[in-house]
Amino acid sequence: MPRSLEGGQYSFYFSCALAALRGREALQPVDPDTLKDAEILALSSQIELDVSSDFTSAFPVGTPARVLMDQGEGLEEVVIDYPLGDVANPMSWDQIADKFKNIGRQSLSRQRQEHIISAISGLETAGFAPLFNALSAPEPFNLQ
Repeated sequence: MPRSLEGGQYSFYFSCALAALRGREALQPVDPDTLKDAEILALSSQIELDVSSDFTSAFPVGTPARVLMDQGEGLEEVVIDYPLGDVANPMSWDQIADKFKNIGRQSLSRQRQEHIISAISGLETAGFAPLFNALSAPEPFNLQ
């Protein structure tokens, strides 16, 4: 059981259980209340992590992973050659924008998020001035 938010974020077992039960958005950012969630903690205690000898030679060029899961209907296997966000498996612009919105949902208004995203997407044509403006503009007090 992780004792701190940092411990939860760096716990493979906790992060896997949290994402499986609450979706990947729950990882960005992690809600401190999930550290005490009995369902997440129970699932995290059932997760095993083993080194796969056939993958060790891939590092540092690649970081493959094999996931074996039994959800009550027999063992299922998925092999991931390159994690999402790796140079060999980059995130799309929409995925990056969605991640930014999710991470910033508690600290930035939706309008401010869109302003920043728009400024970033226009960097090549409009330069940095719109982005600096979007980042330095005061945020309304109420984010709701």
